[in-house]
Amino acid sequence: MRTLFPFLAVLFVAAAVHAQKATDVFAVVNGTPITAADMPPQVLGEYMKLPRRISTERSEFFKDFVAEVLIEQEAKARGVSARSLTESEVTAKTPEPTPAQIEALFEANRQAFGPRSLDDVRPQLLNYLRGRLRLETRDAFVETLKTKFKAAEGKDINTAAPAETVLNAAGKAFTRRDFDDRFGIRVYDIEADFYEALGEVLESTVFDTVVSLEAKALGIGPGDVIAREITDKMRAFTQEERAGLEFALWNRLRTKYKVDIRLRAPAAPKSVIPVDDDPSTGPLNAAVTVVMFSDFECPACAAAHPVIKGVVAEFAGKVRFVVKDFPLESIHPQAFDAALAANAAAKQGKYFEYTELLYNNQKSLTRDSYKAFGKAVGLNMERFELDFTDPKAADEVRADQADGERFGVNGTPTLFVNGVKIRGGISVEKLRETISEALKPAAARRK
Repeated sequence: MRTLFPFLAVLFVAAAVHAQKATDVFAVVNGTPITAADMPPQVLGEYMKLPRRISTERSEFFKDFVAEVLIEQEAKARGVSARSLTESEVTAKTPEPTPAQIEALFEANRQAFGPRSLDDVRPQLLNYLRGRLRLETRDAFVETLKTKFKAAEGKDINTAAPAETVLNAAGKAFTRRDFDDRFGIRVYDIEADFYEALGEVLESTVFDTVVSLEAKALGIGPGDVIAREITDKMRAFTQEERAGLEFALWNRLRTKYKVDIRLRAPAAPKSVIPVDDDPSTGPLNAAVTVVMFSDFECPACAAAHPVIKGVVAEFAGKVRFVVKDFPLESIHPQAFDAALAANAAAKQGKYFEYTELLYNNQKSLTRDSYKAFGKAVGLNMERFELDFTDPKAADEVRADQADGERFGVNGTPTLFVNGVKIRGGISVEKLRETISEALKPAAARRK
């Protein structure tokens, strides 16, 4: 059962996670606690292992952090960008997987693939091996840089305080805070994913519990309660109708049986996302800044665009809306050029008018259509062409992509409200609620 009860999602933003115990109370129903031990065995097991898993994941991300720092230092020494250095020393030097490697990986995992043949899963295996070989090439390159820049690890990344040094390299000290600025949100996403899944299990458990209590009070079976309050009342027999009836039953029973949800997930980290010259609307000093990482060839971005536009308009004068480019080039071949075209339109103050046309014509994005859109919004086409082909424009898109990767963006659209990433889908209700919460005074938000 997907989340029908919004109060659960609201509660998933509180205090930091403590050491896990089977006696941890997730909820109290009619005075009786529901603990971790009341969850299915597999869920309990994963809950108990979560701290160790997070520590392991953080340690793995620390390896990436060290690699980033050293590659940045080497790029600075060579007078090139970190991206171009990575392309020349890692991407270009990574060998293609051999047929023998692909076949060996298939044989080692044959049971997991079931009836599928090697040809069926070859693309999946190829992508996996390319990633693994690329990582091996990167690690080998980083080992040479460790010697060159006299890299030495400091305090363990899992126990270091924010100001404590976790890495020394090239005569500089890098702290736990430096690591968290780059990778904290990725660690959080892993933990948050787990708590969302745990919340769904808890949701079903609590709902079943109050239904059983109601059945006992009425002297009937739980199935009879569901039939009487939900099934027998359905007329349209749609998922939406059932969800509404279920929610109405829940609202009544949670009050009657004094439901108190106590499950707490860690607070979402707050990122400082650079928004210097990115296209924006709204006051520069607005109380709330909404940052969207977008791909103009992405259907989900096109669907989210009117939602975001409408909600931001509701808070006119209070919200600044900023767009950063995150073209998913591997699946959207026109996305990068579309970003270049939009930014060229921005040079003439027509960014948002132009992007309306991009979102509304995603199936016909070509160089010719970019020119046609420019004429439609009244651009100086000679200047548009110069800005579109300017190498600096591509660098700006790449910089946005790098920002997105740094802040854990792995798909589009991704939104941040005052530096806090919105997880899950983007809806009018969720965005409106998130902005309203961010507009409250800090003291009010803590209550």
